[in-house]
Amino acid sequence: MGKIIKISGPLIVADGMQDVKMYDVVRVSDKGLIGEVIELRGDRASIQVYEETSMLGTGEPVTSTEQPLSVELGPGLIGGIYDGIQRPLEALAAISGDRIDRGVSAPAIDRKKKWAFVPTVKKGDKVIAGDVIGTVKENEVVEHRITVPFGIGGVIEKISSGEFTVEQVVAVVSDGKVKHDVTMLQRWPVRKGQTLRRKTSADRTAYHRSTRRRHAVPHSARWRGGCSRTVRVGQDCVATRACQVVGRGYYSVRRVRRARQRNDRRS
Repeated sequence: MGKIIKISGPLIVADGMQDVKMYDVVRVSDKGLIGEVIELRGDRASIQVYEETSMLGTGEPVTSTEQPLSVELGPGLIGGIYDGIQRPLEALAAISGDRIDRGVSAPAIDRKKKWAFVPTVKKGDKVIAGDVIGTVKENEVVEHRITVPFGIGGVIEKISSGEFTVEQVVAVVSDGKVKHDVTMLQRWPVRKGQTLRRKTSADRTAYHRSTRRRHAVPHSARWRGGCSRTVRVGQDCVATRACQVVGRGYYSVRRVRRARQRNDRRS
């Protein structure tokens, strides 16, 4: 447990934090305000607080949860209304009314509601991370697919069907050494990219407006006319920011010159 030694708006500095890691979530003061470690220097940690820090003072406690900022994924996510750190606003309003108090928290996904789990694999099947082991009919449109969590693989030793809460075990996967319980609820760190088996290219053929040359351009790339210089990053071909500025400047100068020429001809 650390203590606050400095406060500057939403940023606080606490000492005695030698055991925390970068991007760990912490609870600030007795109110339990949510914060995230964004810098470490010795035993001092700079913390971004995601709630109002007024009335905080130096010497108040800071406690690490020893977990990174994560999102909860599972049945019940569709249709929920959340704030930026996945706090369910409807549940918070039920707790504290129209004005949400500082430090109030509630599970992002309802822990008591039961969902009908239908397995799509059977005992003895081999599975790896990302394989679908069952489905849940979340509503009339959405079929939620329950997958093997990343970092887990092996043989299905047990799988159940019926109604379960998101925290109850629906399957057991054995890798030969350890048996892993699988639930319908998964947590994923927001700063960690999800592992992929294969990444497909989103490139498509497009024309550069100024040169009319064919380029393989990602859908998200935005091109600026008057500049054909590009930089290759992996398999994508994107325009640099400097190139965009040059392109806009080029067309601005050209428009001015054309206006002057028209005025000269008229005179």
